[in-house]
Amino acid sequence: MPEEFIYDQNEIQKQKKKKIIFFSVPVLLIVLVVIFYKFLNFGTLVIVGDAPFEVILFEQGSISCNEIPCEKKLKPGETFISYFKMGHTAKSDIVDVPLWRSIEITPTFTREPFLQEVTEIPQNRPVIEKVEYEIKYDKYSKKHKLIAVGKIPELPIAYFPNKLKSPKIIGTQDSVIIIEQASTKSGTSDIYYIDIKANKQINLGTTDYEILAVKPSPNGRAYLLKTRKNSKEQGLYLANQYSISKIYTAAKFEEAIWTYSNKIIFVEQAETDYDFKLFDPETNTNESIYSVKTLTNPPSKITVDNTNEHIYFKSGPTLYLITY
Repeated sequence: MPEEFIYDQNEIQKQKKKKIIFFSVPVLLIVLVVIFYKFLNFGTLVIVGDAPFEVILFEQGSISCNEIPCEKKLKPGETFISYFKMGHTAKSDIVDVPLWRSIEITPTFTREPFLQEVTEIPQNRPVIEKVEYEIKYDKYSKKHKLIAVGKIPELPIAYFPNKLKSPKIIGTQDSVIIIEQASTKSGTSDIYYIDIKANKQINLGTTDYEILAVKPSPNGRAYLLKTRKNSKEQGLYLANQYSISKIYTAAKFEEAIWTYSNKIIFVEQAETDYDFKLFDPETNTNESIYSVKTLTNPPSKITVDNTNEHIYFKSGPTLYLITY
């Protein structure tokens, strides 16, 4: 075979290889770019906070954060983020997502109470376990002793040197409050607080009003008092191991209820508005929860659940839920 022919064939093969390489390199580069942008061009957004909530990412979908932390791979660069949580508001964020690294954000939610109609009211008020107590004369100490009814032996919880006159005794596993009417004419009362856990007997002093009824807190440490002076109701008072203090509200005793967190919810009326408030015995302060302006009948059958976020009530035939 002539050498010229062999040379020409080799040149042709070389030219073909060059053409293949020439066209393959751009295609390969395009493929690599596509792979990079589709599979490798990302950073990781890590979100922590009070779940559940929704995270809305501008032009990049959304995330349902039911468990914490929740994560999502995003394109690197600045991303506008907003949040949604029922009954709450939160400020939006602009986050700069780094390439091949993670960035963590924590949305801060602020409660925004809202009212809605419901079909039923759950019957799950806090269960307050009352314990029955009585005062008996102790012949050994020659004093009057406070004991738990039905417990054998009758171990003394507290002693009184003198016999109390018709005392009202209300107690739980942790404490006892004893109310002795000091004077029938004046309507005053002597109040004793027995701290069973601390083994302390505290004389809270003499009031200038009668105490008509008592509601102990779920933790058994505080007592809501209904009072009367000169045949007129004097409002609500709180008794605990420290003192007796007035709760500054016009709400009725029957409409005030304890929550699972040992706070008190009550309703105040101002013209046609009904203001639901939360009283904290630890700080002796009121906090307005929600003001209802659309009721034709006053709230009744007020109750709560163990989330400490819900208040149920009835107004006329309609049932309502406040989430706060």
